[in-house]
Amino acid sequence: MGQFPEDPVAIYLKAGRYVLVEVTVTMATASSNPDQENFFRMTVLIVDNALKVLQDVLQKELTTEYPNLFDLSTGLLRGVLGDGIVRTKLDRLVRSRVLNVHQQNQLYPGGNPSSSVTVGDLDITLTVLMLRNITTLNPRPPLNAWDNPSDSDTSREATIGRVKRYRNIVYGHANKAAISDQDFRAHFSGLKSNLLALSSMYTDEEYDAILSKPLDAALLERNQSILKEWYNYDKDVKDQLVKVIHELKEGETKLQDHVEQVHKRSEDTILKKMDSVAQNTHNKLEEISQRVTQMDIGQSELKDKFKQTQKFMEEVKAAQKEDSQNIQFHLEKGRGELASLRSTQGQQLQMTKEMQENVQTICDRDRDTTEFQKTPGSVDLDIHMKISPSGMEA
Repeated sequence: MGQFPEDPVAIYLKAGRYVLVEVTVTMATASSNPDQENFFRMTVLIVDNALKVLQDVLQKELTTEYPNLFDLSTGLLRGVLGDGIVRTKLDRLVRSRVLNVHQQNQLYPGGNPSSSVTVGDLDITLTVLMLRNITTLNPRPPLNAWDNPSDSDTSREATIGRVKRYRNIVYGHANKAAISDQDFRAHFSGLKSNLLALSSMYTDEEYDAILSKPLDAALLERNQSILKEWYNYDKDVKDQLVKVIHELKEGETKLQDHVEQVHKRSEDTILKKMDSVAQNTHNKLEEISQRVTQMDIGQSELKDKFKQTQKFMEEVKAAQKEDSQNIQFHLEKGRGELASLRSTQGQQLQMTKEMQENVQTICDRDRDTTEFQKTPGSVDLDIHMKISPSGMEA
């Protein structure tokens, strides 16, 4: 189906200028050709049905969100408009120029909440604006559902966005007040399905009745007047938007000039600061260079001391090794001498033992002889030998 502009007056960028495409609506009569009849039947679907469906959705949303402030029986908006949170949200739209002057005066005449405005007094643009900003619907849904909804997005936000898109399609054909049969069938069917998805206010049969509804001059004149009124209100928004764009461009130019002036004034100061910084950097580098030189000298001295220490340690290790070898030699020599001494002591011990045995034998033998017994002053002789590893005792 293609993309359509969000608002009734498209803004195009041509040769660096914003051009407003002026829309005119011509009067059709009973003798209009089929394409003109298609256009005006679409205006009936928009003005008489789509608007009321959107207003019905808004009333249900307000009843849910503000049950103590919104009067469903009358549709009066005074209580809702007087709510602090609602007022803050709408004031933000005023500052961002989303709400035009007519809409501001309609909701807050003299700066105060209107005591008489109802949901039924709102046009499609303001109805959608209220739905988007002060109800339970998501004001910033994914995929840009409000402004450029995809046909596959079934969310309520996207469905409302598509209804607004079909309103814009009617605006787009207003300059010729004609829609071809093929486009009319597609647009009528698409808009009808979205309206049925939003509300059960009208049945499928009631929508189809529009296709055969007689088009009298009074009906066409009424729709023409309503479309022009809607267009003028929306054009006011576009005028404000163009003004904002112009102001932004002027502000951008002034800002650029100011930046250039500041840059020019501060250039000398910046250069002086750069020279000062460069000099300081040079001084720092000189200081660092001197410290590096001192560190090199200190490191050389440290290397010499390390070499001396290493040499001393090697000498100590050599002396320790030599002392260890001498000690080992003397230990081995002492062990040899000790073994020799022990061998000598063993031999002496054996000789002493043999001598003892010989003496004892002699004594035992002579003790029984007559000569020994008759010897004056003779006594019994017992020889006891006490042997120890260190020597002998008798």
